[in-house]
Amino acid sequence: MSIGAFEAIVKNAGPRTSTALFLQYNTQLGPPYHVLLDTNFINFSIQNKLDIVKSMMDCLYAKCIPYITDCVLGELEKLGPKYRLALKVTKDPRFQRLVCLHDGTYADDCLVQRVTQFKCYIVATCDKDLKRRIRKIPGVPIMYISRHRYILFYVLRLTTDVLEYCYPHPFVPRNLQINFLKEVTSYR
Repeated sequence: MSIGAFEAIVKNAGPRTSTALFLQYNTQLGPPYHVLLDTNFINFSIQNKLDIVKSMMDCLYAKCIPYITDCVLGELEKLGPKYRLALKVTKDPRFQRLVCLHDGTYADDCLVQRVTQFKCYIVATCDKDLKRRIRKIPGVPIMYISRHRYILFYVLRLTTDVLEYCYPHPFVPRNLQINFLKEVTSYR
């Protein structure tokens, strides 16, 4: 096979899918959890008087490592002296810094790009637009704040064959199982 023919095959192969997703379940997620923090998540945590690391551990029941990108720190610095406390919180040694190599300081694009590239993160945000963008990426959980606590949102997209194979219940009729599955998978 010539090099030109090989390149043509590679070009026509289509986009590559992540091997981290097996039956749409992200196998790279596991303790210790790696959590990417957004600017508004830090601000809302301070407003709700929540310790970020402790509340994450209460939500996930495991060790969590919070990560902050340079773009998020840039946004916090741009917000000025009103958000000085949020900057102090991010200087905590329990928080890991992630270096951004791209231009600009728009944190939402940075987080979406990083999560698309590496599927090992949970994204912590309260921004509706960012949540909508991240829900489109399969296998990426979202952490947000509701009722003064952290909540994890994770969508599993299953087919009827997988449900039937994994969870056949002898006392529930098959048509009810399929109807339930259709309701669950249609929610996005």
